[in-house]
Amino acid sequence: MSADKELEALKARVTALEKTFQVMADAITRGMGAPTPAAGGAKKGAAPPAQAPVDPKLRPGQVAPEEDLEGQYGNPEVYKDPYGWQGGSWEKRRMSDCPSVYLEAVANDLDDFGVKLLAKGDYDKAAWKFRDAGRARGWAQRNRNAPAHDAETGEVEGAGARWQPPAQGAAGFEDDDDAIPF
Repeated sequence: MSADKELEALKARVTALEKTFQVMADAITRGMGAPTPAAGGAKKGAAPPAQAPVDPKLRPGQVAPEEDLEGQYGNPEVYKDPYGWQGGSWEKRRMSDCPSVYLEAVANDLDDFGVKLLAKGDYDKAAWKFRDAGRARGWAQRNRNAPAHDAETGEVEGAGARWQPPAQGAAGFEDDDDAIPF
């Protein structure tokens, strides 16, 4: 492939990425609204997508209210460790049993998935991802302000004790610069 063809291919790829970014940014700015055709969200000549209801509670970065955390679905299981998590696994545990640092990472991952779903136009799944991210942030806030407890027995570990991240050199903590893949 000649240099000119490679340059054209790269330009086309950058243009496609810019359109995707614009669709995602537009969807976030409009809340749960549908991407606009001007941002590359619809094909020319296609009918405009139906406008999803705009709900300010379903945006990335939100914290679930206490009523939601106390509700029937307010304490879901964590089904997957967050991307890049180096500590111990908290999969298959309720959010109320997980440390705050872990839950913040889970919430960020769920928000990322929700934004990707918004860009694809799947508003229902995105709404559930944002709700679960808000629940993770709500439980992180609660767990940060509550005494630490043993997830198995429920016993308080000490008055005012808080979960702390592992110290350098502890199991599950990577402090090796050679392990960085770039």
